[in-house]
Formats: sequence, structure tokens, C-alpha cells
Amino acid sequence: MFEKRLRGQSGGEIFIESAEGKDKHVVQRKEAINGESIQLTIDRTLQEAAFNKFNQEGDSGVGVAVHPVTGEVLTLVSSPAYDPNEFILVMSPTEYSQLEMTRKDHLRIVLRKHSSQGQRLNPLRRRSP
Repeated sequence: MFEKRLRGQSGGEIFIESAEGKDKHVVQRKEAINGESIQLTIDRTLQEAAFNKFNQEGDSGVGVAVHPVTGEVLTLVSSPAYDPNEFILVMSPTEYSQLEMTRKDHLRIVLRKHSSQGQRLNPLRRRSP
């Protein structure tokens, strides 16, 4: 959603260097352009409380808190959680398949257990006086 606005653009230069690597003549330069900044609305205290509640109870599911007036997302918790660092290193196809199956089975069980066809989330909003 925000990928184009946040990414920015890489910079660089094309140059000619002497055989000794000392003299450098810049032929062309493109300055890097920083992406835009965003400010997250996650409330750290509320996020930690929701995360801890899921862990204490051993429950599976998702917890979301939205500010009733502004619509800002204050907390967003998913349990069971996974370590995003696992995706940085190369994951074997077997490990990925196992993780994918576990998450699909979990989602299927949660949806079957807690939802009915046509059910949807309606955020509560405060009425204006």
C-alpha cells in the first residue's frame, strides 16, 4: 500500500578512475532520494498487554484495537506468533512447507470454530453529540 512512497530511490555515480585508483573523474551522478516517513499508531503498552494475554491464556487468534474516533490501529496481535527472522535466512523448502501448513491448518480451525458464514467485523464508533 505504501511501498512506492516509502521505498525512495537509489543513487549512484559513474566515474573513471586511474590505473592506480587515485584520480577519479565523475561522469554522472544521481543523488539518492529518501522515501517518505510514516508514524505508526501502535500503542506499546496496549500491544504488550494484548500479546501477554494471548500467551498467558494459550489462546490462538487475532486481537485488534482501533481508536473509535480516528480509526488509528492501536494494537494488532496474532497468536501463535512466528519469528520474522526465520524468513531472513534461507529457509529450506521443507521448513517453509511445514510453516505454511501449520498456519493454514490453524487458520482453518480458528475460522471454523469462531465464525459463521456472512459474519464480519464492524468497528464500534462513538456517536457525535
